[in-house]
Amino acid sequence: MHLVRTWPRYLVLTLMLGASGCMWWHNFSTYFNTVYLADQHIQAYEAQQRAIVPVSPNGSIALLKHRWLDEEYFIRQHQLAADETPTAIEPTFSQSLSATNQINNVHLDSAIILGSKVLADKKGTKYLEDALFIVGKAEFYKNNFAAAQRKFLELLSRYPNTKFGSAVHVFLARSMLLNHARDTAAMALKRALALSTAAHDRSAIAGVHRAMAELIYAQNPDSLTAISNELRQAEDGLSDEDLARLAFQEGAVDYLNGDWAHAEAAYQRTIQNAQDNWLRGEAHIDHALALRERGDLSGARKELESVAGRAKYSSSMPAARYELAYTDELIARKAVGNDLRSAAFRVNYHPALKQEYHVLDTLFHNTSAQILSRVHFRQAVMYREMGLYDSAARMAANLVGTHDFSSLAMNEYVSNFASSLASFNRWQKELFQLDSLETAVKNSASKRGRPNEVKGETAESAIHLKAMQEVLGRRWNPLRPVQLTHSDSEEIRSVETRLEAMQPRELVITDTAQFLDSLQTVKARAHFELGHAYETFGEIPLARTEYKTSTNMDVGPMDTEKTALRAQTLYAWLQLEHLEKNQPVFDSLLDQLLTHYGQTIYAGQARLLYKGSMKNSPGELAYLAAYKTLEMSGLEAAKPALIEVAANYKQEDVAPRSLYAIGEQYEEAQNYDSALTYYRTVVDEYPYSTYALSLRSRLALANTPGLPPAPPRHVDPLLERNQQRNGQGGSIPFGGSGNSFPPPNSTPNSNAGDRNPPPQIPRPPNLPPGAPPPIPPPQPPLPPGAPRPTFPPGFRLPPDVPPPPGYQPPSDTTRH
Repeated sequence: MHLVRTWPRYLVLTLMLGASGCMWWHNFSTYFNTVYLADQHIQAYEAQQRAIVPVSPNGSIALLKHRWLDEEYFIRQHQLAADETPTAIEPTFSQSLSATNQINNVHLDSAIILGSKVLADKKGTKYLEDALFIVGKAEFYKNNFAAAQRKFLELLSRYPNTKFGSAVHVFLARSMLLNHARDTAAMALKRALALSTAAHDRSAIAGVHRAMAELIYAQNPDSLTAISNELRQAEDGLSDEDLARLAFQEGAVDYLNGDWAHAEAAYQRTIQNAQDNWLRGEAHIDHALALRERGDLSGARKELESVAGRAKYSSSMPAARYELAYTDELIARKAVGNDLRSAAFRVNYHPALKQEYHVLDTLFHNTSAQILSRVHFRQAVMYREMGLYDSAARMAANLVGTHDFSSLAMNEYVSNFASSLASFNRWQKELFQLDSLETAVKNSASKRGRPNEVKGETAESAIHLKAMQEVLGRRWNPLRPVQLTHSDSEEIRSVETRLEAMQPRELVITDTAQFLDSLQTVKARAHFELGHAYETFGEIPLARTEYKTSTNMDVGPMDTEKTALRAQTLYAWLQLEHLEKNQPVFDSLLDQLLTHYGQTIYAGQARLLYKGSMKNSPGELAYLAAYKTLEMSGLEAAKPALIEVAANYKQEDVAPRSLYAIGEQYEEAQNYDSALTYYRTVVDEYPYSTYALSLRSRLALANTPGLPPAPPRHVDPLLERNQQRNGQGGSIPFGGSGNSFPPPNSTPNSNAGDRNPPPQIPRPPNLPPGAPPPIPPPQPPLPPGAPRPTFPPGFRLPPDVPPPPGYQPPSDTTRH
């Protein structure tokens, strides 16, 4: 009876336990499957990121992934030699500093969705730890570094002794790196190294060292030795394909650091451990480049031949064939002592090299613009050094503005080389023709009482002979007369008429001396352009000679154009001597530029860049004395002194500055007619000064009312180039402040009547008397240690002009 009464209770209890067990089993299987699927998505994404470049029949896809290490190394050395900040290397070893290849990826989105379902359980589950780690990694791969950092910190807070060990700290450190929290990232990596070392986990230790390499790169991209050491320590915990890939990346850092021995060893480890043919082929090429840099040209050639001759390395074959041709060129250069104008090179080596480059041009003409551009560049360099400038210019014609090389800096270098080559060829021909014409002018006898005439004509017999050759063709025989038909005679007369029309017209020179002066001016410009080209080619002694020749040419009486050309040449020459650390010559050129051509924009630029090398000249001292009088006693007292400064120091910057100061004072007093007079004097007599450039657009507005201010103009391409070489931005924009003078038909100095008052306009540059016009600060800012511009007493800036580095506003603004 007792059992009968109690069995329903056992039945209810059993049903309740079964129901709860089913719920527990359901929750267990659901979360397990959810986390498992999320982890599978993360693994699938990581496998995509590790994928090797797909094989392409002609290698075009693989070539896009090929790294032209020799070009990167060359451009770094070129920038270091020019005192420029070298381009930061590409951090291929980094897993965080470069953007993720596929941010919007279905696997990452799925992993976040699935992991978030587990995290949404308020009661908690044993899979919360896995879900936090998976979601944190997915957010990291999507470049959501702040969200990833929150997940990793929550994981460490909930599970201080997490089973994921150092991996969490490594990911957390990378997230902090991308948020510029480098100190906390270093602390996280230190903790990760301690955990992985205690666990004797070599793979985890390798991951920590790789992350440390990323931290070093973030702190200083040029710490190549330290980065390479961390990568070598990371290799100790890896094997097979992982070791091969990291060694390949470490070899690139060693190569760009000029550490050829370590680079060669790293690429050898890649070759021994790589399973993928593309990676092994690229390692063979870079290993050959390291051998080539060490001077082992025959070993490099042998290894490149092995890559170019094997079908399994087909993806690396285009780059290998090009590097093989370049290696053959280096072998030929070494054999002739780099004298490409020698008969030995022309006869024994150049035909084979020409054929080798021609085969590359033909083979990749329709498949690879990268190979084609490099082939043309090498041929242009070779032809130039052989003295075949026409052929070199034709080869380089399509390289102006190229985008086919390894970096922006390399593209710019090649483009400048091609432009300089075309300019060099043009001006060399121009100089030859000018020399011939000058000789003809000097040798021609002057006729008494008549202007000297030089006739560019061809003898009638020569024209007749040329016409006969053109008409008769194969029938022409200079040793035996040819019987002409009537049609031949008619056609010959027609050809003679055409040839005579094509002959140069008669050249009449009324003033031989003036004509020779103009020829000398053009020749001076030609020598300057040749020097500029030689400097681009890296042939500094020849560039110095051309600059010196241009400077020493007797161009006759100086005018504004000749003055600007001479100043431009001196500026380019002193910049070259500055880069070559030739201080005595640099000081002499700077003094010459500032003393005799100080009113030009080139002197102004030199004054801005090399203020530390300047001394107070008599002109500067006289201007400062006149300015002090202006400040203390006003314009009427200081005007004679300012005019005297402009008269006594016409070739210095103080001359236009003094006239500008007088005009500026008149404008302040709203005496616009007098202000315009002095401003126009500045523009007319000193058109290449910074003051004239700043006034030109405003004076145009004074004559054409209603027009907006003219846009800032570029000063000169040479200045642009040299500003960039000295760590500055583009050309300095000189321009008006946007204010305009009253219209010409108004009477601004009349105060009669209240209905038509004089226009009250703000003072164009809000400066004290005589101060130079404001120059915006260069962008980006000057590097540390660079010379800072100084400013005259009382220098003030308009409200809308940002202050240059080192500018301090004057404390006393009282005017007298």
